[in-house]
Amino acid sequence: MKRITFLVLAWCGVIVAARAQTNLIEWQTNWPAGSWTNIDTYFGQQEPPVSSSWFTGTHAAIDGVVNGQATNFVASISPGSSLTFFTYFAATNNASLTNLTSAPISLSPNQTIRATVDFFVTGTAAQNPNRGLRFGLLYAGANANVTGGGNGSNIGLTGYGQNMNFGTTFGQPPLQTFAETNSQTVASQLASSSVLGQIGANGGGTTNDMGFEDNTSYTLQLTVTENNPTNVSITTTFWGSTFGNGSNITQTVIDTNYCYTNFDEFIVRPAAGSEVASTLTLTSFKLETITNSVVTVSSNAYLSALVLAPAGALTPLFASNTLSYVAAEAYGATPAITVTDADPAATNQLTFNGVLVGLLPSGVPSAPLSLGPNPEVTNVVKVQVTAPDGVTVQTYTVNVAQLPSQTPPALTRSVSGGVLTLNWPLANSGYRLLYQTNNLNKGVSTNLNDWGTVPGSTLTNLSLITITRTNLDEFYRLVYP
Repeated sequence: MKRITFLVLAWCGVIVAARAQTNLIEWQTNWPAGSWTNIDTYFGQQEPPVSSSWFTGTHAAIDGVVNGQATNFVASISPGSSLTFFTYFAATNNASLTNLTSAPISLSPNQTIRATVDFFVTGTAAQNPNRGLRFGLLYAGANANVTGGGNGSNIGLTGYGQNMNFGTTFGQPPLQTFAETNSQTVASQLASSSVLGQIGANGGGTTNDMGFEDNTSYTLQLTVTENNPTNVSITTTFWGSTFGNGSNITQTVIDTNYCYTNFDEFIVRPAAGSEVASTLTLTSFKLETITNSVVTVSSNAYLSALVLAPAGALTPLFASNTLSYVAAEAYGATPAITVTDADPAATNQLTFNGVLVGLLPSGVPSAPLSLGPNPEVTNVVKVQVTAPDGVTVQTYTVNVAQLPSQTPPALTRSVSGGVLTLNWPLANSGYRLLYQTNNLNKGVSTNLNDWGTVPGSTLTNLSLITITRTNLDEFYRLVYP
């Protein structure tokens, strides 16, 4: 069974998209009741019926009747030293097991193995810092598999797990992640915490926090992820309504020392038998792998080309990393803008004179842009480029100047209150109003040096001139440039 999900993460301005594919290896919600097959009388190892991949120790039993009714998996814990009482084999070298569900699991970078267990307990012990419930994802390989219990049968195990403080309240910060290091002279199968390789400090809460209650449902999840060949993260999470925060306790540690990536079994083992609880009941067990295909999404928000047509040469010449330009258009022109994205997956939005026009596809000319009627007012074209990551943005700006109309203007005049008003069309804003003072009898001089420019006349289409009475006359005309 495969399930595909998508996750997007932001990191240092670059977007990383993780495509997660989940492969379900085992999901068991009931165990058949029935008779036992005694495989090893010395360790009292037991196998549930129908040649399943589950083993129990002498302190565990299947709770149910012998008529084959489906039921939960219950460990009836007896006093004494700790024994492994649940073992799930993903694979084993035990020839008597013929119905195993999968081969050993070998992680690769960005791959995760996750075991999820729903359970409840009865007879929960009181607070004690030395009481622990141990569980782990381990690998036996060619060595003896972890079965019923007892030291001496399981040298060669490697993997990760949790030695969790267990009680109605916690006698110490409850979570203690460890590595099964394959270095013990005594086989450990989650043996005494003194021979386990602890990774990081205890966490998940503090001493005296509320812990477990009888007949309350809890979910345990143990996750191991190979980040790279020299970096493995181990996360343990318990969900339950009785914990101090009313929700969950969790711990994540990073292993850069052992870096185990092979697994073939999941084990649960209490410390000191009934000093933890009277019974522990599994109601559901799920084992799955998750593969994350990490893809870096482009943060390129640059253009490779920007063109105004007709005319509209850009100053300076276009360059991808230059964001601001000026251009000039003939009066009455309706230029279109065409852009080309450096990354075809980028998107562009066009704004003209402060008004959002809309999306501007790469390589497709925009609709004609109607420049304002006044040549003295700059038209502002903005193209906002958004990179495929959806975060990185660049904005290109073109300030478009419209040249004055080349149609010869009509200069109109009026006089009122001793003021001469001269007007010319708005389209001819930018023209210079020239004046010449001369004797009327002499006439207008053709010498350009005899003409002066009325200050500010290139910025308007209106000039107010105060009339003074002299023996001389004034002459006016418009020129461009």
